[in-house]
Amino acid sequence: MSFAPTLVCDGLTSSDAVGASIRGLLRSSGRAYIASPYVSGNPQRLLGLPKSRWSTLSLVCNLDSGNCDPRVLKQILDQGATVLTYKQLHAKVYMSNAGIAIGSANLSPNGLGMGTIEAAVLVRGSSAKATIHKWFKWLQRVSIDTSPLLNDPEEFAKLLVRWQARQRAHQGPSGSIAKPSLLAAILRNLPSLNDVTFSWYTTDVALKKSIVKATAKQQQIPIPSKTSEWTWVECPFKPGLKERLNKMCRGKPQIAWEAKLDDDVSPSAPNAATDGRFKSSQGTKVQNPHP
Repeated sequence: MSFAPTLVCDGLTSSDAVGASIRGLLRSSGRAYIASPYVSGNPQRLLGLPKSRWSTLSLVCNLDSGNCDPRVLKQILDQGATVLTYKQLHAKVYMSNAGIAIGSANLSPNGLGMGTIEAAVLVRGSSAKATIHKWFKWLQRVSIDTSPLLNDPEEFAKLLVRWQARQRAHQGPSGSIAKPSLLAAILRNLPSLNDVTFSWYTTDVALKKSIVKATAKQQQIPIPSKTSEWTWVECPFKPGLKERLNKMCRGKPQIAWEAKLDDDVSPSAPNAATDGRFKSSQGTKVQNPHP
């Protein structure tokens, strides 16, 4: 069975349409093949592969480019995947039993997360798999195994120095725009804040959603609407909760802190949930923590 190609673009219906589509392809059983010149970020979040699937993954990158984080490659390798490198690689291709995706997205937070705007052509079914599978087999033959480099402490250190130097170059006066610090992004309300997930949590029951909503309404404090990107998760800690939260964040880096009421605030007080007197686990005051 074969299907017509589908064009998927970030920005039309979702800022993570390409990443979500590729993760959907890779959820299929059987072997998975990835060609991505640049590799960085959290591969578990970006690819959505369960632990049992990592040994079926074959990844080809361009380690010579300096745009592959060796720590990430080592992590993928240690999970049982095959990690190869080819100096001339520029294509970005993802393939599984469910189909193939060919586009602009690297295996990185920008490519498969919510960073840069990407596009990809998806073909589900077997219509194009024979040609792409043949191409992947050729690519594997001409590529070099990275395991001797990644498993050698001295070689690994050299790769890490190259990666870090490359990242500094991106932020230098070479024509590229330096990324702002988190503080600068918050103070200037920059669009880069959309690339990060911010969250706060509590381990007690004082901050229940019903209490926050009732108190906010009483004090006429606006709360996020159903169409906003804010989500309230209210459940006890249990196995699978972390994976659920990672999926909700769609591969974006997460910044989280624990919120606690000050000792002089009674959890049962009507305005305890939104009076602004919160502190993080490090003791830093957080004023007006409502979104």
